[in-house]
Amino acid sequence: MSKSYPLARLLRLKRIREDQAAADLALATRRAQQAEAKATKAEAEFLGTSLSGAHTQGVWASLVASRMAGRSVLSDALSVAQVAQNDREVSVAHLENAHREVAVLEKLEENFTARAAALKEKEEAAELDEVAARTHATKELNNEL
Repeated sequence: MSKSYPLARLLRLKRIREDQAAADLALATRRAQQAEAKATKAEAEFLGTSLSGAHTQGVWASLVASRMAGRSVLSDALSVAQVAQNDREVSVAHLENAHREVAVLEKLEENFTARAAALKEKEEAAELDEVAARTHATKELNNEL
C-alpha cells in the first residue's frame, strides 16, 4: 500500500494561488495597456494643440486655459499609466514567487514519489527473497525425505 504525498493539499493550494497570481497579472497587464493607450492619446491631443497666430485677448485666454487643462489631463493619464505599470510589476513578482513555491513543493513530491517507489521495490525484493528461501527450504526438506 503506497502512501500519498503528505503535502498534496498544500501543493494544491499553492497551485490555486499560482493560478490566481497569473490571473491577477493578466488583469494588471490589461489595465497597464489601457492606461498607456489613454496616456498616449492624451499626449497626442496635448501636442496637437498650439497657441500660434494672432488672436483676441479672450481667444488667447481660452487657448491658454485649454492648453493647461490638456496638460493636466496628460499629467493625470501619465500618472495612472505609471501606477498601472507598477501594479503589473508587483503582479509579476507575486506570480514568480507563487511559481517558486509550487516548484519547491513539486520537487519535494518527485523526491517523495521516488523514495516511495524505491521502498516498494525493496519490499517486493524482500518478499521475493523470502518466497525463494521458503521454496528452497521446501525443496531441501523434500529431498531429505
